Amino acid sequence: MNLLRDYADWCQYAGIYLRNYSHGDRYRTYRQKLSEAGCLALVADEFLASQKNGINLQAWRSYDVYEAGGDLTFRIDQTARAFEAIGAPRIAAGVRTVRNESIGGKLMQMMGDPASLTDLIENVDPSQLMADLQTNIARSFPDAAARSGITPAESTPSEADPEIETAEEIARLLAAYVDAHADELRADMDRHGDPRKEPGFDPARRLADLDEQYARACRLAEQLDDTEKLRELIGQFEKRVAKVGKSPGKLASLRRKINELTRSYRELPADELSAEMQACLADVERFKDQYPEVFQQRVTRSRALIERMTSLGHYTIEDGHGMTCVAWSKPHGFQTGWLPLSVTVQLEKKKGDRALTLLLDACERLKRRFNQAEDEFRQRVLESFDEYRQWAGDLGDDDELELEVDAEGNPTVQSILGCVESGTIHFSVPGWPADDAVAIDTWIGVAWDEEHVVEVPLMDVKEEPAVEAGTIPDHVTFGETGPALSDADLSRFESTCRIRLPEGYREFLRLVNGGRPVPGHLPLNLHGQTLAIDVVRLFGIGADDQENDLRSAVERHRAQHLPDDVLPIGLVTVPDPSGGQMVSTLYLRTSGSRTGTILVCLSDLDEMFPADEIGANPEPAVVRSMMQMFTEFCHQVASSTFALLGRLTSPPEVLRPDWLSAIREDDVDRFLQWHSAGGRFGDHFTEYGTVRPLTVVDALAIHATEGFLRTLLGHNLVRPRQLRESWGMWSRRAARFETLMKVLPANQYRYVFLTANLWDHPGILSQIEAADIKLDEAIDDEGGTPLHHAVMHGRPDGVRWLLEHGASASKPDDYRRTALVWAEDGRQLECLLMLLDAGESLESLFPHMPTMKDKLKLIESRWLTDYPALRAALGERGIDVGE
Repeated sequence: MNLLRDYADWCQYAGIYLRNYSHGDRYRTYRQKLSEAGCLALVADEFLASQKNGINLQAWRSYDVYEAGGDLTFRIDQTARAFEAIGAPRIAAGVRTVRNESIGGKLMQMMGDPASLTDLIENVDPSQLMADLQTNIARSFPDAAARSGITPAESTPSEADPEIETAEEIARLLAAYVDAHADELRADMDRHGDPRKEPGFDPARRLADLDEQYARACRLAEQLDDTEKLRELIGQFEKRVAKVGKSPGKLASLRRKINELTRSYRELPADELSAEMQACLADVERFKDQYPEVFQQRVTRSRALIERMTSLGHYTIEDGHGMTCVAWSKPHGFQTGWLPLSVTVQLEKKKGDRALTLLLDACERLKRRFNQAEDEFRQRVLESFDEYRQWAGDLGDDDELELEVDAEGNPTVQSILGCVESGTIHFSVPGWPADDAVAIDTWIGVAWDEEHVVEVPLMDVKEEPAVEAGTIPDHVTFGETGPALSDADLSRFESTCRIRLPEGYREFLRLVNGGRPVPGHLPLNLHGQTLAIDVVRLFGIGADDQENDLRSAVERHRAQHLPDDVLPIGLVTVPDPSGGQMVSTLYLRTSGSRTGTILVCLSDLDEMFPADEIGANPEPAVVRSMMQMFTEFCHQVASSTFALLGRLTSPPEVLRPDWLSAIREDDVDRFLQWHSAGGRFGDHFTEYGTVRPLTVVDALAIHATEGFLRTLLGHNLVRPRQLRESWGMWSRRAARFETLMKVLPANQYRYVFLTANLWDHPGILSQIEAADIKLDEAIDDEGGTPLHHAVMHGRPDGVRWLLEHGASASKPDDYRRTALVWAEDGRQLECLLMLLDAGESLESLFPHMPTMKDKLKLIESRWLTDYPALRAALGERGIDVGE
């Protein structure tokens, strides 16, 4: 190894520069710690290393030099001085005079010249700006660029610049300079010591030690800054007290800042705290003791509630913006061996003891089933790691995770869990709807994704009413039941359907062979909101109506390739996102540790898994994806069939506001009286069991009759645009829009293309055609056109209709996305081919990729099993898809 290579290698392992801030910052450190000869040699060597294909000063200045301000000036000066020192004056002069010609560089240069800056912005080519950005990413972070689909442009050798020295000349001059100053370089190595000569030197371990040294230095520097901030805050606090007195409310902001700064340090062991921080924390505690009325906050005066909070351990209280947050850093009953957990409860001050009681009750319920919750945390963390592996690919570059692998080369579960940092379980009562439902959110930090956390929402499972197994509760009756069943009938059903029925469900069928339960209401607490579920009926064996027959339900279930470990046992209605109701399914677990539990699916399965798209024999990957989606939409509602019956109740009586009753009863006079008495159109009401507040205009757009609407429009009480916007946010049902069209002006008609089922309503299309609507105008906030939405909804019939009626196939939205982009993104083959036949070009996709070969390779990786059909169709159209 020559001296320069040995010197650069030594510099790395000696830890001359630990940070990774910028070249300019690094060169300052070199100047402080190394001889001038050593510093300049390293600067020149780093420059040569960056010019792999010959020297190109323009590209270096535009794309390799990223600093600004003082660091930029220092880097340019040190690079020029290095070349002057080794005897290369022409490139030294070039380094000092070359300008940054990238668009970003020009923008920075013109920041003080408004006229030139305005002219550049008006004439800048956005695609060139994006290309410059991608070039910078690809050159500086090639691995990250590759993961994002950014392919670096192929490097080509730079032509020699006759005005400067060649790379070969500079290399010779640098070698001669190093030889001439060899004693100074070796003196640097002797002065700082050479760790490579120590017994048992391990390069990887040494670099890891240097990383830890740097991290510790950063932590100590941060503590020094925070020490100064704390003392400044104490000074501000005392000045504020002199003006406003010891009012907790008027000092809340400063109290919160002091508590936030000290909270993390309070949990650290003493050996991780600087002497300054230890002394400062002691001063802060003495300071807090001087103002107990400010720092010793109380969330309640109830002794019983205080005792309940204390039973969870030491807690802190913070107020702000009308909310109170109580936090336990080490809560009793929430310990795991792998995940440090804290608990917080947040409530509105005005809700007081009632809300605090609800939150503590939910906390106690979760504590009782914490083993189950911990299993959910573990499963979600492992799923997050699997998702990370799929994105990151080879784990070879992830040594910092310190993962152990098994005999097959897979990371062990224990080592994955060892990369978990900490978590918080957060309890809250949402501001609406106004019910007693508690939301439980868990956020877990993991080392493989420092920008995000693993989110695990938990259900607040309340204790079920005591129900004797094998007994129908007294308050529940059944109608429309099936024929009586014997054990032989049940065994025959199991044999025919290849199902083993859980004993509790068998007993239910013996007692009641399906039917319609009365009452049939089932409230479900879903993330702090009560959903109103109503059981329509439970399936029976041998029912005359196939829709209600258990065997037919099993056949439909299997035809949709849904999980084998759940059995469809009934139909329910659940709220849909638009505020209406949709029919869904109740399921019974037939195997596993939770056999017999009852689930509800909160989605339309026919829409999620359309049989005509899935086919009779879907690919295994498709089935796995379906299983995952199905699981995400299913929620447990009872521990057994008889527990489900025990939970059934009548829906609560809800007093609706006068304006809503008037709209629903089509009583326009009553509505006008409400308005005359001071009623406001901004009023809103959240109906029991729904998840969104309904305004007066929303209710008009969803429920009002044509005559009702005409009256209000005639009185100028509501505008057509308001009705259409509420329809777009709430309903998006074509049938409802057809009613609204009777009162809307034609310039609002185009928004009906927002709905997916428009194409099933030829009457609306006829009205659109007759009104001569412009089909290329935007219908959403991003500039999407009707054609964009037809593609996104997967409606080739809609795409065909729009193209036949003059819609532009190439019209982009505000983000330059065409309908072809959405067709490719959604793997909508038929839509994509129609757009190509209409004149669109496949080459317009992925403009950052230089060749069609690259584009097709990316499309193939995205389309997976759908790609062969696309490839064949492209070949039929004469598009070269390669071998």
